[in-house]
Amino acid sequence: MGEDTPQGPVAGPILRDFPDLEHFMLGRGLHSTHERFVGAIEHIKIGAILRQTIEVTMTATKTGIILLVEDTAAERERAKQAIMGRGYKAAVATNLQDAHRIMDQLQGKIVGIVTDLHFPERADRPDATKPCGLAVVAEATRRNIPVAVCSDIDHHHADYAKVVVETLAMCHPAKFIPFVMDSKDWDRALGPLCDNL
Repeated sequence: MGEDTPQGPVAGPILRDFPDLEHFMLGRGLHSTHERFVGAIEHIKIGAILRQTIEVTMTATKTGIILLVEDTAAERERAKQAIMGRGYKAAVATNLQDAHRIMDQLQGKIVGIVTDLHFPERADRPDATKPCGLAVVAEATRRNIPVAVCSDIDHHHADYAKVVVETLAMCHPAKFIPFVMDSKDWDRALGPLCDNL
């Protein structure tokens, strides 16, 4: 038999059969059975996304999610901190396929995208030399989502990328796509992006 909540009995075991979920709920300060049940439902709704190498930060002061596309772990952490520092939640993709999946699954909740320039197309194809960030920019333009590019590419050798981003910017409703080069300065990329959200 299930545990009782203020709403009545809940059929079947809830959290005790899912220790990772219980740890997640306790970590969020949800201690009562009802709080934990409601929290579990919230967690289950995004569970499918979380299990597909997508992370959603849970602390935010502003509405909406910023999608981060970056394949390097250290840079992902820096970028997530920069996003959270601006009060937004972060959804994280490490390749182009995951980025498209997140855009589909979180449709209407993503308010902006910040992307690296070079990263793998798919998890099973780890070639990180492709400029997949241009595909992310094109998809953001098609979906009318504000987007910024943050790359450590040398601006002296980035004409191909600059031309594509500038051309897409002319098609984007915002008419502007921030493109940070030479170093991955996530704050500098997020500044103009967040200022226009």
